Amino acid sequence: MRMMAAAAVALLLVEPGPARADGVILDTDFGQLPEGWYASTAWSFGDEGAVVQTTMHIWDALLFTGEGPREMIYFVPDGTDSVVVRIPYSLDASVVDGTVDFFIELGSTGTAWNEIWQEGIYGEGSIQQSDTICLNAYWITGGDWLGIAFEGEGQCLDTGSMSVLWQVHGLTITACGDSLTMDAGTWGSIKAR
Repeated sequence: MRMMAAAAVALLLVEPGPARADGVILDTDFGQLPEGWYASTAWSFGDEGAVVQTTMHIWDALLFTGEGPREMIYFVPDGTDSVVVRIPYSLDASVVDGTVDFFIELGSTGTAWNEIWQEGIYGEGSIQQSDTICLNAYWITGGDWLGIAFEGEGQCLDTGSMSVLWQVHGLTITACGDSLTMDAGTWGSIKAR
């Protein structure tokens, strides 16, 4: 897996330590489109999560927080010093005489949008992987708002061929911090604006 980040932001791949408090900001299995999200028609939702499956010569797939443009819609509670993002996924793609790209970006009011994952095929080749992206986004802290975007695109020549099956099985974003406190009675009302 190749990990890239805009503006040379380094990603720390760790789990939160046991001495830290944490609180779930977002947890979805993508059985359906989450409230406040946008999905292009390339995506379907169900038992396998959010799925793009195509053999078209030209396609694109957008899935992001916000109902029009990408927006940062989840509040990061005070006392948070980082958030942990977990994304289990499967990717099976092949192309001849073409290109495919897959991106995930994480945005916050403190740092705008950062690319946290990317895979692609350029010319000819294939990708077959199942993994869980797990990263500590230390640049997102208490008082920020955050959002996430998934994007896939591809094209090939008329003489070429393409096959794509991208499954995002879930997404969990957890706030971590030594002084993190949350009132369970009000947390649900402030998760999404």
